[in-house]
Amino acid sequence: MAAYHSTSLWQNSIGRVFDDPEVNAAAERLRTAYERMRTKVAQLTSHVAADFPALTVHDVTHLDALWQTASIIAGDRYPLTPLEGFVLGVSILLHDAALTIEAYEGGIDGLRTTNEWLDAFAAARKAAPSSSDEGGLEAHADFTAIRLLHAKRAGELLDHIWKNSTTGDEIRLLEDDGLRTRIGTVAGAIATSHHWPIEDISTKLPTQLASPTGVPADWRVDPTKIACLLRCADAAHLDDRRAPDLLFALIKRSGLSADHWLFQNWLNPVDIDSSDTTGQTLLFTSTRPFPTAFADAWWIAFDAISLFSKELGSSNALLTSRPQAGTTSPPFEARRVQGISSPHELARYVTTVGWEPRAAELHIGNVRRLISMLGGSQLYGAGPERIFVVLRELIQNARDAIAARRSRDSSFRGRIVVRSATMDDKVRIEIDDDGIGMSERVLTGPLLDFGQSFWTSDLIKEEYPGLVSSGFKSIGKYGIGFFSVFMAAESVSVSSRQFSAGLDDVLTLSFPRGLSLRPIVSRSRPASFGSYSSTVMSLTVDQGVSPIDPYLMEAGGKKLAVALVDYLPIIVLGLDVEVIYEDGAGNQTIVHRAIEQQTPGQQLEWIQSLAPASLADSNARATAANHASRLRIIRQDGQIVGMAALATSLGRLSQLTFTTVEGLAPAINAGFGGYVGYLDLAPANAKRDGGVRLASEATLQKWADEQIQLLGTALTSSKAMMTVVSYNLSMIPASPYGIAHSAFYPRPGKHDIMFLGLDEVLDRIQVEPMAVYVVRNIGIADLYAPRTAYKDMLTFQPIAHGAFAMAIGRPEIPLTSASFFHCLEVRAEERKLSLKKEIVDSMASPPFDMLDVYCYSATKVER
Repeated sequence: MAAYHSTSLWQNSIGRVFDDPEVNAAAERLRTAYERMRTKVAQLTSHVAADFPALTVHDVTHLDALWQTASIIAGDRYPLTPLEGFVLGVSILLHDAALTIEAYEGGIDGLRTTNEWLDAFAAARKAAPSSSDEGGLEAHADFTAIRLLHAKRAGELLDHIWKNSTTGDEIRLLEDDGLRTRIGTVAGAIATSHHWPIEDISTKLPTQLASPTGVPADWRVDPTKIACLLRCADAAHLDDRRAPDLLFALIKRSGLSADHWLFQNWLNPVDIDSSDTTGQTLLFTSTRPFPTAFADAWWIAFDAISLFSKELGSSNALLTSRPQAGTTSPPFEARRVQGISSPHELARYVTTVGWEPRAAELHIGNVRRLISMLGGSQLYGAGPERIFVVLRELIQNARDAIAARRSRDSSFRGRIVVRSATMDDKVRIEIDDDGIGMSERVLTGPLLDFGQSFWTSDLIKEEYPGLVSSGFKSIGKYGIGFFSVFMAAESVSVSSRQFSAGLDDVLTLSFPRGLSLRPIVSRSRPASFGSYSSTVMSLTVDQGVSPIDPYLMEAGGKKLAVALVDYLPIIVLGLDVEVIYEDGAGNQTIVHRAIEQQTPGQQLEWIQSLAPASLADSNARATAANHASRLRIIRQDGQIVGMAALATSLGRLSQLTFTTVEGLAPAINAGFGGYVGYLDLAPANAKRDGGVRLASEATLQKWADEQIQLLGTALTSSKAMMTVVSYNLSMIPASPYGIAHSAFYPRPGKHDIMFLGLDEVLDRIQVEPMAVYVVRNIGIADLYAPRTAYKDMLTFQPIAHGAFAMAIGRPEIPLTSASFFHCLEVRAEERKLSLKKEIVDSMASPPFDMLDVYCYSATKVER
């Protein structure tokens, strides 16, 4: 007789022998169906160890042991009908049967087509971008996907058909068609439920399952009771049957896997604590003490036993709360676990040697202060621009939610609405988006986990399979942006629902007194939460930092009165989502259209919106209009990394030249760089300071060449404009070689400037030398040198600082293709000229310590 046949749950249910022949025949049918299914599942689960040797034992010995574990937990007299025993047995057999590749349609190839596998592989590739071990990454994704999928797949296995490749015969785990048809769905759902939160048991499972034809009517099934039995028995099975001695010795493991194997190899099966005469206490004991070297394994054991204790308590609480508690579905006889109150107490039973487990762990005494320091003003600054930072971070969250929804629906565009209104000397600001939304698990989990971004968490793979591998890229990475809101807000609330849910599913998380470790959660939504809304983030700020009335802000070294409707377009200037501003009267204004969707006319509106009267001088909008027709989107590997036009002037550009960090401005202050529009940067840190440009040199050069073509004769007919554009190209940086011109003083005593191209310079220096004032320590032509020719030589005169004026290359600062002198060297080589340079004079000249005067000349190369 198999060991599980002697357990109380088996004996009292499916294994019970009845006097009535018809009733006994019904029980025998259940027993036969179960035993035949067990034989097949044993063959299926035998593959688990071969597929994933790091796992502890999940074969039929584990499945059989759950009968014994469940019997100890439930007690000898726990009520279970034969059909309930059969459903319990089937769910036990199914619950881990999908931990092998053979459980999936198409085997390994089928597994690797699932969204879960694609997400896992994408995450593994992202974590190790330089790895050449493709097989290792695939194996990692296999294991991750199986762990994510196996519970769900368990519920589908009764419908799966394996075919004999020789005979074509169809094979099912449960052969009895009548039983499979009538109890298969519920048994599969119970098997799946061992990975559900306990709260889902009572809402996702039916309250009762009637007996099928041919089975006594009073053998009805309570799915909730069976699900609680399964999850508790599975959580409690932590002993050496999961890690047998011989297997433990044969297979060498490392890391976390080794710790799991060791602690289970050293634990005895869970037992009733004999010191409790009521029989309501369970006890875990170890076969030997854990030495210091195996302290990590002991702590994993403590966590596992604590998890079982939690499962036991929550299952009993659920069973007790139901009307059936006093009759057919009472709580289990086991109510508690001995020693689980503290690590020190558990060490009396799961013993140690050479060390004492204590509740001594890393602890942050003042979490609120830590978040305030790291997530607020200490990170983002405490100046007048803090509202700018708060809005930027909240808009970033809204944009990510919209991008995530787009990855699931390519036709979806999305929009963000920014509202503001004054109420009782306070200002209320709302960020409303129609993105993917947040479930309760996200709203009360990753959103509040300081330093944990939902987009990089494991939860994203569960909530939205396929999102990670879809190409979706979030702006948020650090999991701290939400906390920036508390550096400016008196109160905060977040209302959200998943985009596919109804308005009744909106959950609101409130911080009525600012940063609090105990926010209020309610099933409610604000009046502004519309039928299109997925998330509404609301904050209340002091009138003193109001973005409604003129707001004092630092911009370009000046203090300016800036209204929200003026600086909002600058915050979102590179965003791929439409942004709408709504004032207190409900009037809406489109302040930004998605970059890729803009028409030429809208591009003009866009560039002029970056130079509102409150921020720009009177000429900025005219300059914007002069450049708008040449605005071009810049892409790198299919991703938009800028939209800009090559500037044709040097002055008044700082108010029209921007850098963004993944589409959002790092600050209201404009950039500087030879173009009108914006170029995108990678984030250098959590503060969202800009790092390297996302557009490669080749991409920027291609854009620059197109801009030169667009300028056409307006550029090539003006040597002065070519000089200005040459400098602007070098600041991007891009090579100005095709049009390179610069300014020169022709002779002493004359202050008029002449503009020459490469060939003109080379023609002249074959006859007479050219002088260049060079800052000795830097190697750059001096912008502040005497504004006249050196002696009787043609003299190079820079019109701005930058790479274009770099004259002398050094190992630490080499000449680049953006330098006029590099261009001169390239052109000289093409014309078969030898270019010579030498120092002919030195002088002191403020603000630099020393200037060297270089003399350039050219001669024909002798053949």
